[in-house]
Amino acid sequence: MRLERFELQGFAQHRNVEIRFRDGEPNLVIGPNEAGKTHLMTALTGTLFGIPDPDRYVPWRGDTSMTARLAFVSGEEQVELERRFADQQIVVTVNGVQVYSGRGLPFGRGRGLTQEDERYLELLN
Repeated sequence: MRLERFELQGFAQHRNVEIRFRDGEPNLVIGPNEAGKTHLMTALTGTLFGIPDPDRYVPWRGDTSMTARLAFVSGEEQVELERRFADQQIVVTVNGVQVYSGRGLPFGRGRGLTQEDERYLELLN
């Protein structure tokens, strides 16, 4: 998997962020204390796996959408994930075709895996 782009709107202190990953080079996130580096990483991993308590990351000001998009290449396929954190919904698009829409919580959050969780986990693999 090769990450290409990450976009984040209305998540904690982040109003509108776009990151374009460099292919074959290190990608570093640097900044002063309290700049939002940890929140950025939480959003990035949360885009894939969801976050247990999205209310902890409500926007500090401005945009309240709490959405993220992650674009990456897996093998020969162009994949895009769009996560709405507030209601824990995700849409997965592969080569421009929507292949999944649902919770996208691959570890069942203590309830055991549902069929939907298993399908999403298969997509991640």
